[in-house]
Amino acid sequence: MDNSNNWLIRLKEKILTGLKRCLSFTSGSRQTTDDIINYYESLGLKKIMEEVHDDSYYQKQLNITRMPTEKTLDNIQAREWYLYYLAKIPEAIDKSLPLEAQALQAYQLRKWIRKKTRDLMAERELAHQLELNHPNLTWSQMKERQISKGLLDEELIAERIISRAAGSNKAVNELLGVKLIEKEIDPLWSRLIKTPTRIDQEFEEKILNNDKIHLNEFLKKAKENNLEDNKNRYKVNLKKQKSEKNVQKVPFSISRNI
Repeated sequence: MDNSNNWLIRLKEKILTGLKRCLSFTSGSRQTTDDIINYYESLGLKKIMEEVHDDSYYQKQLNITRMPTEKTLDNIQAREWYLYYLAKIPEAIDKSLPLEAQALQAYQLRKWIRKKTRDLMAERELAHQLELNHPNLTWSQMKERQISKGLLDEELIAERIISRAAGSNKAVNELLGVKLIEKEIDPLWSRLIKTPTRIDQEFEEKILNNDKIHLNEFLKKAKENNLEDNKNRYKVNLKKQKSEKNVQKVPFSISRNI
């Protein structure tokens, strides 16, 4: 089935869903929080939610090959580690899954990143305070928060959860000494393009060596270098194509001369 047919099917489904909702409103009944939560669970997401993944699963999703030792990072290092991998969430989720399942993946990744960041912090009292004052929400609490803000459409709730997964708390950033230029990190590259592996490796190396990163400068330089690399690869490919084209013309020209 081609993409145009898929698009038409999705459009019809949305129209039917909208009509059903309008009919339920006009008949005097309204969807409740429980109705929407039950809808999510009916999609089989509860089973996904209850799956237990170890650290290696999330490290693979985020392209982390080496983890820092727990309780060794200062506040700035820990926060920059946190922000770097939060920004990778949009590229780490599986776009082939239904939107609600993507939202669940984003939620799980964010929850794991927050927990590991606090485990990595050398200042244990502050890590404990963050856990108390900014605890991870459960999946149900996450959905209920969006519903309380007026979102009743299932897809809109999922989209909001995905879009907010890579965001950070500005007050906590400032508390931990990190001044973040949001446009430089959210998202790192694009929702559809994965961060180049060499950039991930360079970031890991700096963290493990206790180097000062200055995240905004690091990402700005990484993007500039990546853009330059892409330009160079384009030039090489163009030169190669021209060369191959000329080679293909040679036999023809020789045959004419003969």
